[in-house]
Formats: sequence, C-alpha cells, structure tokens
Amino acid sequence: SDSEAYEQNRIGGVPAAQIVSVLDAIVRRTPTKINSFKYFVREIESPPDPCNRAWQKKRLEKIVHKIRDISVGRASYSMGDFVEDVKCSCAREGVVFENDLFNELVS
Repeated sequence: SDSEAYEQNRIGGVPAAQIVSVLDAIVRRTPTKINSFKYFVREIESPPDPCNRAWQKKRLEKIVHKIRDISVGRASYSMGDFVEDVKCSCAREGVVFENDLFNELVS
C-alpha cells in the first residue's frame, strides 16, 4: 500500500530534501510509532500555501537566530554544523526546513 500511495500521489516529483524534512518534522511531533508511508503522504503532497510561507519564514528565522545566539564563540563551529543544528531544531519544532528560505535568511 505504501508503493501504491507513492505512485498515486506523484511523490517522485517532490525534492528529496523536502520529503526528508517533512518526515523528520512529523516523526518528532508524533508520539506513536508510524508503520506506514501513507501517514506522511498528505503532508508531503499538500501544495505550499503562499500565506503560510510568511509564517514559515518567521518560524525558521526564529530558529536561525536562536541557533546563531547559542553557537556564538564555539570553537571550530562550521557552517555545516550550523545548518545541521537548524535542521534538527526545525524537526523538533515541526517546521519544514526549506533551503530557499534558509539561504534567504542567512545571506
């Protein structure tokens, strides 16, 4: 049934990074074990809401500032470490990590 859900909803056209981010966010906010990919399909396939994008950007911005403040003065803290910390924090807080928004905030 998972393969069927994958094919019917054309998940193959969605960027892998977006799928992984959605899966991480859902897994972290769901207290029970998820046994089926079909559970994730609805959220993966839902088109982004333009009004929601501004809200997502504010939430991501808050996370970026928090991680930036926490990491000030850390020795050998690379940009890769920063990105990973932001991604983990996004997953914990249920925020979908989008590279475009992240790059816009960091640049």
